[in-house]
Amino acid sequence: MAVDFAVLGDVRVQVDGRDVDVGHARQRAVLAVLLVELGRTVTADQLVDRVWGEQPPRRARHAVYSYLCRLRAVLDGVSGVAIARLHGGYVLRADPGAVDLHLFRATLGQAREADEGGPVRRAGGGPQARQADEEWRVLDLFDRALRLWRGTPFGELDSPWLASVRDRLLQERFAAEVRRREVALDLGRHAELMPELAVASAEHPYDEGLAAQHVLALYRCGRRVEALAHYREFRTRLVAEIGVEPGDRLQRLHQQVLAAEAPPLDYAAEVPLSGDAAEARQPTKAADVPPLNEAAGVSPPGNAAGRPPPDNAAETSPPGNDPPEPVPRQLPAASPWFVSRTRELGLLDGAVGTAGVVVVTGTGGAGKTSLALHWAHRESARFPDGQLHADLRGFDRAGRPVCPADVLGGFLEALGVPPEQVPAGVEARAALYRGRLVGRRVLVVLDNAYDADQVRPLLPGDAACLAVVTSRDRLADLVTREGAVPVPLGVLDEPEAVALLARRLGPERVAAEPEAVARLVAHSARLPLALAVVAGLAVSNPAFPLGALAADLGDERARLDALEPGGTTSGVRAVFSWSYRTLSPEAARLFRLLGLHPGPDADRCAVASLAGLGMSRARALLGELTRTHLVEEHRPGRFRSHDLLRAYAAELAELADDAPERRAALRRCLDFYLHTGFAAERHLAPHWPPITPVAAGEGVARLPVADYHEALEWFGAEHDALLAATAEATRAGLDVHAWQLPWVLSTYLSRRGHWAQRAETQRTALEAADRLGDDVARATCHHLLGRAEILLGNQDDALAHLRCALDLHARAGDTTGTAITHFSLGAAYDLRGRPVRALRHARNALQLFRETGDQAWEAFSLTAVGWYHGKAGRHAQALAHGIEAAPLLDRIGDRDGKAHNLHCLGRAHHNLGRHAEAARCYRDAAALFRELGSPYLEATSLDHLGNALRAAGDRAGAFEAWGRALEVLEPLAHPDAVEIEAKLVEVEVRR
Repeated sequence: MAVDFAVLGDVRVQVDGRDVDVGHARQRAVLAVLLVELGRTVTADQLVDRVWGEQPPRRARHAVYSYLCRLRAVLDGVSGVAIARLHGGYVLRADPGAVDLHLFRATLGQAREADEGGPVRRAGGGPQARQADEEWRVLDLFDRALRLWRGTPFGELDSPWLASVRDRLLQERFAAEVRRREVALDLGRHAELMPELAVASAEHPYDEGLAAQHVLALYRCGRRVEALAHYREFRTRLVAEIGVEPGDRLQRLHQQVLAAEAPPLDYAAEVPLSGDAAEARQPTKAADVPPLNEAAGVSPPGNAAGRPPPDNAAETSPPGNDPPEPVPRQLPAASPWFVSRTRELGLLDGAVGTAGVVVVTGTGGAGKTSLALHWAHRESARFPDGQLHADLRGFDRAGRPVCPADVLGGFLEALGVPPEQVPAGVEARAALYRGRLVGRRVLVVLDNAYDADQVRPLLPGDAACLAVVTSRDRLADLVTREGAVPVPLGVLDEPEAVALLARRLGPERVAAEPEAVARLVAHSARLPLALAVVAGLAVSNPAFPLGALAADLGDERARLDALEPGGTTSGVRAVFSWSYRTLSPEAARLFRLLGLHPGPDADRCAVASLAGLGMSRARALLGELTRTHLVEEHRPGRFRSHDLLRAYAAELAELADDAPERRAALRRCLDFYLHTGFAAERHLAPHWPPITPVAAGEGVARLPVADYHEALEWFGAEHDALLAATAEATRAGLDVHAWQLPWVLSTYLSRRGHWAQRAETQRTALEAADRLGDDVARATCHHLLGRAEILLGNQDDALAHLRCALDLHARAGDTTGTAITHFSLGAAYDLRGRPVRALRHARNALQLFRETGDQAWEAFSLTAVGWYHGKAGRHAQALAHGIEAAPLLDRIGDRDGKAHNLHCLGRAHHNLGRHAEAARCYRDAAALFRELGSPYLEATSLDHLGNALRAAGDRAGAFEAWGRALEVLEPLAHPDAVEIEAKLVEVEVRR
């Protein structure tokens, strides 16, 4: 069956040419989101946010599950179409050519590729028309793309996300229409365009590019008077309602029409495009653009040579009664490899007319200059009185920032002040400079600023002007005192990084080796400078496979060498060094030591421990590092650097800090994680027999952990750092840390459902314990690894490790360890389908705990005995043991044991036909597991709650319970979610 999806208008689905009912507005909105994100996974949370926005209904996720079930039923049987569940979310799979939005973009891409940016030019500068068939093909492709539109995208559907996508699509359509009209004008189809231009001009009354097209079309149709009238009306409207004059090039077109000249067909190269139309074209330097009237051989007034001035010189405006004011054009060429940065470009767009200063900040190599120049060229028409530019060399390798007085001298000369009239002092120069800018619209780009004091004298001061400042310093003083708009620039996201490589290397080469490209992006840390170096290496060796280059960059220690081609001073290491040299000695030491930190980020306590500093001093030095963007505070109190900066810091540490100092710093860091983790673990599982952590060294920060919730929060924040610390302890030969850190992590990883990580860390721990020859540590590690294998379903491995633990505990005379291992053996045999053997071990545990007087473990063992009775079909006995355990658990206040006991009671009631009691127990168990932060066990209780409610005839209640279970399981990407989803579909179909 052939299927067509449409969102460029009302959301619609057709199968074999017939409309299919895809439900009410919200259900269609879910489909619209999946169609926009075709082939990409969208989580349930994202669907809720994109369909409802910031105020979703209370049961929004359950509604989403219901809509997905219905959409699946509608699309069931359609070949090549499926809504699949993948990695905790949902993905719609279909041919992109069957979705009008993606077909529009693909066809538009073909049009632009064929278009190649406009007419070909002769070496002498004159315009030369392309082959007619080529231009007709381009026009046909634009027409085919635009014919796919049936109205406003998504029709009446509305949400903030859909509105933003709608706006973006409308901008893409407008840009396509602009370029299509340019091609049509090149082909001499001006008469056919007249009705379209009349409508478009009414809809976009302030668009200069559109006004130019309309004027030119009227003129070519022999309607010169109307063309001049249209220009006058446009100019009057622009001046009266916005307070600005038309741009230079539109004014030149007006002069040509006045002079009755014959403008060339490729006028679009001369008339600035606005908005997305400008972004769709590469910026053109003034020196590359021949004058509009070159074909006619007539020079415009004020330019006897008939050519525009070169870059970094000043144009003169048409003569009038006042002396001519120079129009500086100092912008350097923009990078042809610039990609995306949509959010940052939007911030720059929004600053025009609302703020006088924008500060673009980020680490070395992040692309600050490229962003500023790309935007400046794209929006140069908004600053018709000129563009000034200065490289302030704040972080230059020479280490000498430019004096503001020198910059002002250059600016004043470009603005027409004779050198002999430039005053000597910086304050006097700044005053004259600001005076020259009054009433003018000038863009000032101040690149590579050192600090706010260097920048402040160079700010224009006139509301019509804008200063764009780039710096590795955060320039917080400009934000707070001058009201500057901050534009922080991080690394590229993965699609942007791939797009940059594709632009440099060609889409075919990138598409041919997607895995190698992914590795190159990862090894480059998505840093634009590093990606540019990688692209340069690949371009220089076109016959080399990208996989070979990725392999060369795979060695982390040699990566910086690979990204420093030919010993240049513009490679990654060199650029980082310019920032590093500005640091104070203490901050430089801290930066180096941060290269030794094992985790992806660190909080202040970990940083203070690493450096052996007090908290206040660590905080001050971190402030210095964040100001220079060598470290990023990506969340309050948590700091990180991208991978290449970390490698650079580690390299510096190896060069500047001796081995004992580096080892002492690492040991302090691991001590912090071990001792804080031990304190936190005692809140999670106080019933579990404790270990004795290795003593902490001097200079280790102390972080108190007050209660269960603080402990859970700390483990959540430090999860990745603790895993990395365990691996680093092994590499460093710190074997006591290598087995004790996994012990600290064990309960948390189990509660959160990270069972594979629990098993892996316990394998690391056991290897360390074996190296130490410590039988107590070996018994503990065998036991915990056995419990991890139980959770993973590896029962043979679990039994082997638990038997080793039982033997070691017995030889040591450790009754508690022996009893707990019997308890764990019961769970392993239960999951092997041997409830009688499981029951025997649970009874052994119960007897030993009664002998030791451990009431917590006695209650746990009673619950286990009851559970295994239930597995053997003796539900009354299961209920009796669960009831016996309940008061013990209440007395000791163990919520984890109580939650398990309630689940056991729920199953006994359910199997005895007491479904209402079962539902109550499961509901209470789920609530407790949720409080404890045990998502998998919460979902298990909710799943059983759904079973009990369905058995009681409450299908709506069952649907809600299973929906909540699926909601909890999705972030875990757990396979149980598939079974629960099947239950939801079954209940939804029968409702």
